[in-house]
Amino acid sequence: MNETTTDILVTAGTRSELRVDDVLSPYWGVFVVAFVVAFVITPGVRVLALRNGVVDWPDKARKAHAQPV
Repeated sequence: MNETTTDILVTAGTRSELRVDDVLSPYWGVFVVAFVVAFVITPGVRVLALRNGVVDWPDKARKAHAQPV
């Protein structure tokens, strides 16, 4: 092996001190935006699905639900 390959292997084998906050902190904004969008959009999509009949209608043979889901 040449020196470059050895340097890469040694660097890959070292462990740096990373805390959970360091890893997750860049993603908090993404999490909050996704949560708010899902929380706001879900009731509207539910209403649209019920109005257009896009639901799973139960049949007694195979479905456990008594009402449309």
